[in-house]
Amino acid sequence: MSAEVRVGRVKDGAVKLVLTLVNTASTPTALLSITAKGADPVVLPQPFEVAGFGTGELKITLVFQGEVPGRFTAMLDFGDHGHRSVTVTL
Repeated sequence: MSAEVRVGRVKDGAVKLVLTLVNTASTPTALLSITAKGADPVVLPQPFEVAGFGTGELKITLVFQGEVPGRFTAMLDFGDHGHRSVTVTL
């Protein structure tokens, strides 16, 4: 799984992100949650599944306890398929 991130709006300690996930494997993979240091964890209400060799796009909002850093790492949890990190630069 590879991931790209685009930054949307940043306001009042919250940053809106658009994640583009590309599944490089033949089996489906599901994103379960996203975390970043200083932000509330985002647990998806339903796993966001990306089909084998497929692409998916997901919009999420991370809410920080304080100022949003200019650069941070978001950790993507794919359950049994492991974790991936993506660097976010405002």
